[in-house]
Amino acid sequence: MWTGFSALPNYLGGKRRLCPVIFREISKVHPTRTWHKLTFLDPFMGGGSVSLYAKAQGFRVLANDMAHRSYLIGKGVVENNDVKMTDQDLGLLFAPRNGHDRLAEQHFVPHVFTEMMAQFLDRALANLREADLDETRQAMLYTSLIQYMVRARPGGQFTNRIHMTRISQGDFDPISMGFLHNISVRTAFIDPTVRMRHIKNCINGGIFMGQARIFQEDALTWMPEQQADVVYLDPPYFGSSSYEANYWALDCILAGRLLPKSLASPFNRRETALFSLIQMFEAAQHIPTWVFSFADNPGGFSTSQLIQLIEDFDRQASVVALDHRWSVATTEDHYIQGAKELLMVCTEERS
Repeated sequence: MWTGFSALPNYLGGKRRLCPVIFREISKVHPTRTWHKLTFLDPFMGGGSVSLYAKAQGFRVLANDMAHRSYLIGKGVVENNDVKMTDQDLGLLFAPRNGHDRLAEQHFVPHVFTEMMAQFLDRALANLREADLDETRQAMLYTSLIQYMVRARPGGQFTNRIHMTRISQGDFDPISMGFLHNISVRTAFIDPTVRMRHIKNCINGGIFMGQARIFQEDALTWMPEQQADVVYLDPPYFGSSSYEANYWALDCILAGRLLPKSLASPFNRRETALFSLIQMFEAAQHIPTWVFSFADNPGGFSTSQLIQLIEDFDRQASVVALDHRWSVATTEDHYIQGAKELLMVCTEERS
């Protein structure tokens, strides 16, 4: 796997394993020799893997996400051409202080983080909020703390409360070895300075020259205002657990306050999913090439339904079934086994 991905958190629903296939399919429409002249649009950036990969391939990248956590990742890594983390940056995060807010320690121990981790996060974020830094460096340091938090959670998920509580209490017997491997016990118990030095090196490995700009707007109103040659459409999958619910604890800690619980994306919800897809395709009508990721899972939209919907927008669609199956965590807190990742490349019909 491309080493640049290590600069990014292991984001829920991330596409780092699928990027070579995604861009192989793009090359069938736009030869690689032309990529440096083209603009690549990523309206649902998420963890930034597709945008960073597109930047590395020579595209001019315009990426967007409503979530502030994603915006910070985009600003700190994807848009960043030359600012790298230093030992001085680590010294800022670890600087001793008293009298700061202890939101993580008070509200998210022991079920989300151990006490040691929460104390570090509270101190580091208090220091970072008061530091006089340029926007890029500040976003990069926020990204390093997002990395630290996500690496401590199994598969980057924050909703499981039982296992971290047991780990905090040293009660390992009921926990499977597979889960302990996934959750990274090193992050939970090793001094944060060791973990953050490693994260610093990972982030620096993903900083390189290129063309990228990051936005934080509603995707459906942002897309029509952008001129691009290729758009990658990767909205939240229908029926899957919402990013808003999964990352609520992380978002609260970044904000320094308890946030209200937000509704799942309309793409997630049965009553609004179809209309949201139609709105998305309408917003992308002016862009010649669409690349659309979705999951073919029981209870969701079938491939034939989606092809028909895309053909209604005068597009030719080719479907690529990817060798990538997984379990969809649903809004009902159970799993749909064997969901299959599909990729649809859609081009304008020729008259």
